[in-house]
Amino acid sequence: MSEKTLRFGIGGMHCVMCAKSCELALKSSRGVKNVSVNYATSDAILYVDETFDREEAIKKIERLGYSVHLDIRDIGSSIDRMSLVRFIVGFAFSAISMILMHFYHINIFAAPSGIVFVLIASILTIFISYPIFIATYQNLKIPNLSMDVMYSLGIGVSFLSSIFGYAGLISEEFVMFDTSVMLGSFLMLGRFMEERSKIQAQSSIVKLMKIQPIKANLITEEGGEENTKEIDVKNIRKGDKLLVRASERIPVDGIVIDGSAYVDTSMITGENLPQSVNSGDMVIGGSINLDGTLRVECIAAGEESVLSKIIRISMDARSKRPSIERISDRLIKYFIPVVLILSLISFIYWYFVAGMSLSISLSFFISTIVVACPCALGLAVPSAVSVGIGKASELGILVKDASVIEKAYEIDTVVFDKTGTITEGKMNIDRIISTSEFTEEDLLKIAFSFERYSVHPIAEAITKEAKNRGITYFEVKDAKVYGGKGVSGEIEGSKYYVGSHKFIKETLPDIRVDGVGENTVVYIADSKRVLGYIGLSDEIDSEMKGLVGELKAKGLKVILLSGDKKDVVERVAREIGVDESYFEQMPDDKANRIVEIRKAGHKILFVGDGINDAPSLLVSDIGVAIGKGTDIAIESGDVVLMNRSLNLIKVFFELSKKVMNRIKLNLFWAIFYNALMIPFAMGLLYSISGAIFKPEYSALAMVFSSISVMLISLSLKFYKPIIWQNK
Repeated sequence: MSEKTLRFGIGGMHCVMCAKSCELALKSSRGVKNVSVNYATSDAILYVDETFDREEAIKKIERLGYSVHLDIRDIGSSIDRMSLVRFIVGFAFSAISMILMHFYHINIFAAPSGIVFVLIASILTIFISYPIFIATYQNLKIPNLSMDVMYSLGIGVSFLSSIFGYAGLISEEFVMFDTSVMLGSFLMLGRFMEERSKIQAQSSIVKLMKIQPIKANLITEEGGEENTKEIDVKNIRKGDKLLVRASERIPVDGIVIDGSAYVDTSMITGENLPQSVNSGDMVIGGSINLDGTLRVECIAAGEESVLSKIIRISMDARSKRPSIERISDRLIKYFIPVVLILSLISFIYWYFVAGMSLSISLSFFISTIVVACPCALGLAVPSAVSVGIGKASELGILVKDASVIEKAYEIDTVVFDKTGTITEGKMNIDRIISTSEFTEEDLLKIAFSFERYSVHPIAEAITKEAKNRGITYFEVKDAKVYGGKGVSGEIEGSKYYVGSHKFIKETLPDIRVDGVGENTVVYIADSKRVLGYIGLSDEIDSEMKGLVGELKAKGLKVILLSGDKKDVVERVAREIGVDESYFEQMPDDKANRIVEIRKAGHKILFVGDGINDAPSLLVSDIGVAIGKGTDIAIESGDVVLMNRSLNLIKVFFELSKKVMNRIKLNLFWAIFYNALMIPFAMGLLYSISGAIFKPEYSALAMVFSSISVMLISLSLKFYKPIIWQNK
């Protein structure tokens, strides 16, 4: 059976055990092979076969009290604002009760008016804590011991003891309706604030989704006249021609066939300055046409567009778990049973050993249950990862796997490809030299015939020059490509070879091939001799020299790999100041070199243009592809730089360090909080000072713990790269 992957949002999850409940429910659905539910990002990924029944799975989630959203943009609307209402109502009642009892010394539960307050407190307890009670019932049916079960136990004990105390079945000291109301109120406040924080953590993806245009102007021709009609973007097909006016968003990825304009791509590529586009240039769907009118031919729409792929990759990256998350996973696995045991130990000690009253012993029991917070542990890693990946996306860095953030911490060697990476990638033909009777135009025509389908910068330069000169191409028969070296084939009955100095020497060992200086050179030969060559040059990126210096200052080793010849590579290496350089490296040679360096114990980040560097990107610890939002680059590497700024390499290291620091701080805080507050709630505070840590204070502390973790993670949204702080 064939398998496919589905994703949808789940609203209303309030702790990591809620996510576990959803996982258990979905795993029991027909056709589900595997499932992963992420509490921090509020989404589920299902791996299913054709027997999967989506409606059945959705109903199982909804029976647990959660909402299902097929579009992640709807999760923001799933914030349960009734949680805030419940908190306000409960807090108001508790505040009034406390003022009357503690400041005016009025026993509001005494007869004859006491019955009214008891009824109000009972109704409010049920109203405020209703979602917790329902979730508890649904979790126990699975069965799953969630924090809702623990909260229900705490609220239930305080409420029932209050009823029994008021009825005279036990001492009046057990009457603590205000405690059960306040307890539920603070838990509802926590739910509301956590949901708000989680939505903010996903805001970068939601923003990208919102810039996807819904409508487009399709160009049609009727009776020889050009007209436009508005259609849904989902109905656009490859090859359709569209009209994009000033201030409109470009609806799909396409090629400009007429017009010129400045286009704002900042939301997609992180490029702050508008980009000038003219006829023949590519434009990305979702970017804004700032001025002018463009006619665009669609090359990709819907799920195949660059924007859709960025959104999908960003969402997938958040679902992948760094290894550091195993720390919190191990703790959470045993957390609730351990807390329940500690709560019982606390009660038994204070009541049976220390001889404290039943009400105080129950207070310690309830406080211990409520103060424990596995949610802070569950949020510690994924919340920081989610915000960090979102921030990276805003800066033009597309992280495809969350684990690379952790790996970046270990990198000690950075390896750069040359052409199209540390150079501008826009090669120009400096000269065409004939060493035979063939003219410049003849040589260019032969080279163009072989290179016209390639996307390598050298091939693009040859193609551009040929088109500028109005040169056509030959039909090539029996074409053969020698990866990264050159090509051969038959033109009008004669065999020709086009490629590097090394390629010609290896393929035609009996003919003489002279070196021609430090520039990049493409040789053209037949079976007997070299017919001539084309000299090309490419400017080194202006940011490269400063970047290499800063990487070396951080203790990183910098290496240059290139398929170019020795003179060219050594000149570039001297200019930018790398530690080592290797020349005439074919794609497989580069990959083998990286494997050798890794075997020596080094951790490598490789930077390439994503076009012919696939083997190197694959074998590196982290593969970084440089592009301009191109489809090829997006499919390559673990990290994609959406614009050509090489300083984004530095930003990636900087941001990864900040994310890891937030994760470590979150884990420290979550562990420290529980290690401190659980003993306090068990009675340590009472032993030290005689003060009882009341259940309502425990609820407030628990809320503070989870919100603190989210705020620590959300602080990443304010991160600004050092290199841009003075701009």
